[in-house]
Amino acid sequence: MPVGRLDTTLYEAFGVTFDSELECPDLRLGTGPPSASIRMGELPPRLEDASFTGLTFEAQLDRVLLCYPGIARFLIENGRAITVHPEREDADQALQDFLMVAVGVLLLQRRALVLHAAACLLPAGAVLFAAASGRGKSTVLASLLARGHKLITDDIAPVRLTPYGAAVDVGAFSFKLFPDSFGRLGLLQHQAISLRRGVRKQSFAAPPATRAAAGPHVVAGVCVLDYDRTDSPTVDVLRGHERVAAIRAHRFAPKLVAGLGLDAAHFPTVAALARQGQVLRIRRSKGFESLDQVLGAIETHFRCRV
Repeated sequence: MPVGRLDTTLYEAFGVTFDSELECPDLRLGTGPPSASIRMGELPPRLEDASFTGLTFEAQLDRVLLCYPGIARFLIENGRAITVHPEREDADQALQDFLMVAVGVLLLQRRALVLHAAACLLPAGAVLFAAASGRGKSTVLASLLARGHKLITDDIAPVRLTPYGAAVDVGAFSFKLFPDSFGRLGLLQHQAISLRRGVRKQSFAAPPATRAAAGPHVVAGVCVLDYDRTDSPTVDVLRGHERVAAIRAHRFAPKLVAGLGLDAAHFPTVAALARQGQVLRIRRSKGFESLDQVLGAIETHFRCRV
């Protein structure tokens, strides 16, 4: 399959400017010199002399090969280059989805703390919503956008230290939801894009009015989300070591983080994030019955700038 393209476009995501051969409609157009590249090219099915492996990756310290059979392979090198090899011609939307995983790996190679979290801009600052897959990150994010708040990123949130504290930059201007969530949140079904065969979640491009400025946005807090069999949602304010443990538990690609030996590099950012804002654990029943109560509690906790 021919995968090379001659034209390139500058895009910005998570504080990185990419010179890309792959069209990335979910990303902000970039300016200035690029600091990383995205290229289309041939890739081997395996990474020779891999130091460690996971379910979807083979890795060395400076090279990671992501493999998604029937969709694409991605080679991420030295925190500066992503090579994309599609395995089928109709994989455009799936490429966009998995490209964000590759970008997350590239940020790890740059020693960034990357959380499995969505991020929304509230009056107090950026609030991260960390959770395991399927625990409502994107539903809470989309609901807050419907209430007038701004999208920073969905699914992965790289946090970096700035002179003003731990902060997060804007990522992709889209989020993924299950079809039943679209109707509940007042989103138009025809605006949703299917990701790939066998995946019920769909992608929704956030309207321009709901998009945050580029950033960086200082983090006001972290909300750890989970489901519970309870009539009313519970909001627990975490203290001391619980804060650090909650943040570390929701790092993106933990097996890759361990293989790259990033624990020590991440500790100053984890510690700063745990110190500077609130860390909450929010449990609610699955479904939409208690969602408005959860949103109200979040807005109450983060109504003032810290």
